[in-house]
Amino acid sequence: MCGPIKYTILLRAHVSLQLLTVVSAYIGITLKMKASLGTGLVFCFAIFSLGSALRCYRCTNYSGKCTNVQDCSYEDACLQLFERGGKIIRQCIRHTDCENARLSQMFPAVSSFSFSCCSNNLCNGSPATMISKPLLGTLASLLVFWWCLL
Repeated sequence: MCGPIKYTILLRAHVSLQLLTVVSAYIGITLKMKASLGTGLVFCFAIFSLGSALRCYRCTNYSGKCTNVQDCSYEDACLQLFERGGKIIRQCIRHTDCENARLSQMFPAVSSFSFSCCSNNLCNGSPATMISKPLLGTLASLLVFWWCLL
């Protein structure tokens, strides 16, 4: 069964490579420029992490600091639950479970709490972490974009 699929993928890759060669010859792109463009695209895709799962912090502590990162396989949100006694619970969660009644069922030992749910990578961290990471991501994206243009 893998034979026809493998052949189809190889055939498409070969046709794409031939099309790239014809187009690049037509517009005068050199081999070095093609290599630079290809490498730039690989780095751009790596930076933007296309197709990756949501990542959330996962820990239960009183300090507020959390470095354990979890890849969410079926969940589509990150939870940050604040217990009245000062304990903070961070983990992946389904966005449909981000309501007070459902969280009370999921955490029956916690009597009084407040919570927040979000759907960006590592968005359930401390406020200092949440401020620095978007800035770093923006700077990295701009650097890669500038590099891709050269």
